[in-house]
Amino acid sequence: MGKKAFLQNALLVIFSVGLCYSVLEIGFRYFLYHQISRTLVGSLYQTARESADHPVAEFDPGAGYRYAPNKTWVNTGGYQTNSWRTNEHGLIANDIDRSNYPVEKPADEFRIALFGDSFTASNAVYLRWADLLQDYLNRSPDWHSFTGHKFTRVLNFGMDGTGVGQWAAVYRFLAHRFSPDMVIVNVFIDDVMRQFVYRGRMSFASESEMRAFIEENVREAIARMPWLGVYPELFAATIGRVIGMSRRLAPTTAIASQRFATQEEGVTASVGSLKALQCLNARMIVLHNPALEELLNPVDNKGRWPSTPGLVGLQTKFQRAAAAAGIEVVELAKRNLLPSSPVQIAQLYNGPLDTHMSDYGVVIYAGWIFKHLLEWSRTTAAHMPAVPVGCSGAAAGAMRMLA
Repeated sequence: MGKKAFLQNALLVIFSVGLCYSVLEIGFRYFLYHQISRTLVGSLYQTARESADHPVAEFDPGAGYRYAPNKTWVNTGGYQTNSWRTNEHGLIANDIDRSNYPVEKPADEFRIALFGDSFTASNAVYLRWADLLQDYLNRSPDWHSFTGHKFTRVLNFGMDGTGVGQWAAVYRFLAHRFSPDMVIVNVFIDDVMRQFVYRGRMSFASESEMRAFIEENVREAIARMPWLGVYPELFAATIGRVIGMSRRLAPTTAIASQRFATQEEGVTASVGSLKALQCLNARMIVLHNPALEELLNPVDNKGRWPSTPGLVGLQTKFQRAAAAAGIEVVELAKRNLLPSSPVQIAQLYNGPLDTHMSDYGVVIYAGWIFKHLLEWSRTTAAHMPAVPVGCSGAAAGAMRMLA
């Protein structure tokens, strides 16, 4: 047999083997699609009937979840000990001002609604910057004059594990009834990549309504999985197991895909949510809550995020997209003096294993926000009506998603 014939036969064999594997791979992925769908539906259906693993979460079909009212949680595990409470409304309670208050806003009260993740809820530390901010504002003659001599109440709608894309729904379904006079959105940059989170025991009017809700969420989770990727799923599930390979198309992947696949998707969803929030309350301030890495390295590059490369460039993209949508994201860390050494900066956080701010860091951050609010109170934006007449364009589209 000549060299040319040998090469032709070899290529034919390789092509045949490749074609055969491709057909088997497609069939295997088709099988996995239905198997994972059934597994997830069954798992969520069981979860819907049992208590969730979150200590005080209650399922909310609109907001994703809410905290159960009048609960106290003492965290003695993890990397530190801390405690936090919820008040009669299921909000993170104020430990400085423990007085009860009604849902309906009194005439002599000015209300600020806070939205964010655990950095806003501050349920990983003893001190909450929301509590400190309320105390600082009510002690300020300048702020007191701005509010028309009203008492300022800061309502903490921070919800751990949530992202920017969820907070417009939190306003619409939880905060709206408290009639906030203004909104502060506190963004930790990873929040941009977080999908909508549901927690707690699900409660529906009927079994069919529960089933429809679960199946819709499973379809969305399945759609986010890399079905068209080039990773050899069949090989990983068989021979590849011997060398430590594992499938990427698995139920755990779908459950873990509570994050957007690309930065562009996360930025689009987050900016859309902010526009919707702005439609609900035009008196909105968006703050960027810095991570330790951002304070140690002011440049948004690989050097800032050596262990989390998925965040490289995200802050820059988010800032630009928000600005293009007419939303200012305030960088408080660039407007205030930082400690002089990396060691002192690190003391603002609970590190090395816990990335949340320390109690000391919370005090510093509360002071930054207080200072910014006093400056903001002297601007034209501070005197805008809290709720605009209507929205148009992209903002209207974002609002329709909350209907």
